[in-house]
Amino acid sequence: KKGDGDNDVVVVDDSDGKGDDDDSDFEKVTPKKTPPKKKAKKKAEYECEKGCGFDGTFDEVTAHETICSHVRDEFEWNSDMDEEEEEEFLAKWEESVEKRHGQQADPPEGLLMTLLPFQRESLAWMSEQEQSKFRGGILADEMGMGKTIQMISVIMKNRAQMSGGGAQASKGGPCKSTLVVCPQVAMVQWRGEIERYCKQGSLTLTIYHGPKRISNADELAKFDVVLTTYAIVQTEFSAKFRDAKVACPYCKKKYFPPQMTVHHKFFCGPNAHKSAALAKQQKKLPVAE
Repeated sequence: KKGDGDNDVVVVDDSDGKGDDDDSDFEKVTPKKTPPKKKAKKKAEYECEKGCGFDGTFDEVTAHETICSHVRDEFEWNSDMDEEEEEEFLAKWEESVEKRHGQQADPPEGLLMTLLPFQRESLAWMSEQEQSKFRGGILADEMGMGKTIQMISVIMKNRAQMSGGGAQASKGGPCKSTLVVCPQVAMVQWRGEIERYCKQGSLTLTIYHGPKRISNADELAKFDVVLTTYAIVQTEFSAKFRDAKVACPYCKKKYFPPQMTVHHKFFCGPNAHKSAALAKQQKKLPVAE
């Protein structure tokens, strides 16, 4: 076979001398078929990309249905939930997503800039998310879309009004402070945007970094925003919990207690509910003598 593209030339060696009229040298080639499961997966991925706008379009209905479908397929359910509880949980989650779709929130008092419509929509979603049963989320706007100012807005919007400035923090009680963990270079951006776009005194800030940082939890709890870096969190976490890991009695690997619970539940030990793929993978491993 010579050449590239659709106009390739196929050279056939007619070595038996029978000429072009004999097709005995040709072997029928059947095109390789894509397995049904793989084909369905590729179709689902394409529909997801199309619905979520990765091909230059955006279909809100398709995107919503795709996201809900992925949540149903990929969510690792708590084993304490029966089928009826799982279905009720999913129905409430989908209803909450549909209910909040398109809603916009008024910017918080003390913010000195005008939020764009999509920023007000994300503010409404994040504010309600913090108060709902389904807490947590990801703000995944592209670079330059104003993620920092959106987060500052939600901090100001849902700031806890606590007497005493959150003095219960050292005892594990509620605290008004928001901990922001980011790269060191991003701390400059956070501080700059708070100083520029927030009314003076409306949002207090401290930077938890460097040798002179405040180490008292009650003092830190008096600030609305505490900025720190990944390196600081990693260092202090490792120093505090380095002796907290315990060894698994089956595989001898060390985990923190919460991780050990998951490890025994799904991966290791006689009572683990292993997935079919994991069980097949472990079956192929050589048995130690």
